[in-house]
Amino acid sequence: LSSSATDNNTIKIDGSTDPVVFGFSTSPIVTNNQTNTAGAQTIQAADITLATSPVPANNFLPNSNNNIVYVTQLSVATEPVTVNNIQFTMNGTFDANDLSLVSIYFNATAPTISGSFLLNNASAAFAAGHAYNIPFSNVMAIGSSGYYIITVNVSSSATLGNTIKINGAVDPVIFGFSTTPNITNNQSDLAGTHTIQSVLPVSLVSFSAKNINNKVQLDWATASELNNAFFEIERSNDGTNFKTSGKINGNGTAALVHNYQFVDQLPGYGVNYYRLKQTDIDGHYYYSKVVSISFNVREVVISNVYPNPVKGILNYSIISPENKTMALRLYDISGRIVINKAIALNKGINQLQLNLSHFENGNYQLSIIDNNSNEKLSKQIIIAK
Repeated sequence: LSSSATDNNTIKIDGSTDPVVFGFSTSPIVTNNQTNTAGAQTIQAADITLATSPVPANNFLPNSNNNIVYVTQLSVATEPVTVNNIQFTMNGTFDANDLSLVSIYFNATAPTISGSFLLNNASAAFAAGHAYNIPFSNVMAIGSSGYYIITVNVSSSATLGNTIKINGAVDPVIFGFSTTPNITNNQSDLAGTHTIQSVLPVSLVSFSAKNINNKVQLDWATASELNNAFFEIERSNDGTNFKTSGKINGNGTAALVHNYQFVDQLPGYGVNYYRLKQTDIDGHYYYSKVVSISFNVREVVISNVYPNPVKGILNYSIISPENKTMALRLYDISGRIVINKAIALNKGINQLQLNLSHFENGNYQLSIIDNNSNEKLSKQIIIAK
């Protein structure tokens, strides 16, 4: 077959309709039993599938080597291939002095440098937008799959904050082959944007959570800060899906220890997970480790009574270990009951309100009473309009 043969064209000799004919030096009697038992042969190019493997967004340190920028998985279906080169465009904001070397590795089993072998490398002393064409030779068998890994070495004088990215959706990696395979290109934008950063902008030295009067007090400290705009406190009840509970401003740039504190007034019943989302002035953000604390009570607890003194609506929480009905009573300073009603509690945290706007100023006692066990919980309330 020629190198330019057309994929899927067929070749066939049918012995029943176009039998092979032999010439002889004499004239023999020929009995011809040729049939159509020779199959049709198909010119079949290799079928190749390309896909982008996820690469987390990372910080690349100056003077660091083999930082993974992009990974392409190449799978071979029908015929073996020899890969001759790789072509790609590296984008971002980096300049010609930021990178020193770009390397191509191959790993047959995982998208990691560990277990890989080097195919080739080239100078990377170019600014963003440079198109690379790096030659090598790598044979892949029928049914095989492997990962082509693009890495960069960052120079010691690299500019902090510059970024590096290959977007497989708009600038997919292109491979050259010794033959002409059929290629299904499923590359996408799964490789993160990588930032040249000397250290994390905030050095977080501690982060903890503790129960203070049925509220969660979060404490953390930083040893140094660089362009720290603010912290967002995020909470989750499953350790996976987080929502913002509060925000505290950072100290910008500082070389001294700073202590921070946030109180979650209404934690959830059960396990509460917390993390910090630290955001720089330029919008880059980083997550802390996750800390957790459990709220599983064995008896009814009344908490988070606010505001106190109160002018109108009083907010309060009751944590109950089970579904039950209790009595709520409000006593004035003389011991007279001025509110007496039943409240149905659900297992967990119950967030409730009480309208005290029509009562006179003074000291009152709010009590929650279990009629079955005579259990009584009380809080002192001041009404001051």
